[in-house]
Amino acid sequence: MTQPSRPERPAGAGYAASQRQMNAPRGRAGDPRLALRDVPRFNARMPELTRPDKITFAQMREMGVRGVLIYCADHKCSHSIEMSADRWPDDVRLSDIEDQLVCRACGKRGADVRPNFAPARMGTV
Repeated sequence: MTQPSRPERPAGAGYAASQRQMNAPRGRAGDPRLALRDVPRFNARMPELTRPDKITFAQMREMGVRGVLIYCADHKCSHSIEMSADRWPDDVRLSDIEDQLVCRACGKRGADVRPNFAPARMGTV
């Protein structure tokens, strides 16, 4: 009895190559480069990023602080300034004015406003 002959495979089409082809992720048109588009994604809405309410200018002034530090919201810009807080009324929160400020360096709207505490004194007084 003779054994049936196996069909010949083209060169380089061994077992490993055929497994890679079978297991390769396929996109819509069968192209492996499009496979990432077909990956199921988490479809729930991301929670809105909100900043916590900060202290009011009255609370800040009670601590003896008269100025604010304002930092640009764009981390690439990193522009900052010191400003007097006398222009804002007591009932306004620092977080209320953050969205109204526009950076003079990059033009982006939004900022991080913090009280400008006096620097710590080192040594004995």
